[in-house]
Amino acid sequence: MLKRILLLATFSMFSGILMAQWAINVNYNLWMPTSRYNSDLKTGFIGANVKANYIFDDHLVGKIGVGYALLNYETLLVDRVLHPAEHYSSNAALQIIPVTLGADVYFSTAKLRPYLDLDFGVALCKVTGDNLPETNMKTNPYLSPGFGMEYELSDGLKLNGVIKQQTIFYTYDDRKAYNETFTAIGINLGVTYKF
Repeated sequence: MLKRILLLATFSMFSGILMAQWAINVNYNLWMPTSRYNSDLKTGFIGANVKANYIFDDHLVGKIGVGYALLNYETLLVDRVLHPAEHYSSNAALQIIPVTLGADVYFSTAKLRPYLDLDFGVALCKVTGDNLPETNMKTNPYLSPGFGMEYELSDGLKLNGVIKQQTIFYTYDDRKAYNETFTAIGINLGVTYKF
């Protein structure tokens, strides 16, 4: 009897997964730093992400995603002293690659729907630029809550906009002597297509 119940529960779970709705979400991201990542950063105009969405119901969506952002440095910290970035490199920048899991919680089923957005995972970060020493990509914890609006254009196609607080928890050096966080306001605009 127990085997039949387990078999039925397993079948129900897998049939539910197969019958569920899947969607893909593509966004443009604008990163506006509100704190430092070793040094002062300019607004990051190069940013995007792609997410696979699993639609549990009208009010809950799970997601997995990967993104990319490039933020140019205004100043660089060299020997614990800030210097203008152009003295060392004309293209000093911070590359950020967030790899995340998350969820969206919707408050309505209307054409225009507000929702809460939460992503967490890791952010791969690397400083790049001409005349700069080669650095390794660092893996840092990443957390990004936000509030968004979604508008249904047609059956299966939606526009979305989200304002997020993006936080990267990091250390200055390998000794982990200077634990800090890097924060940025993120403005994300994109489309979602439901299969």
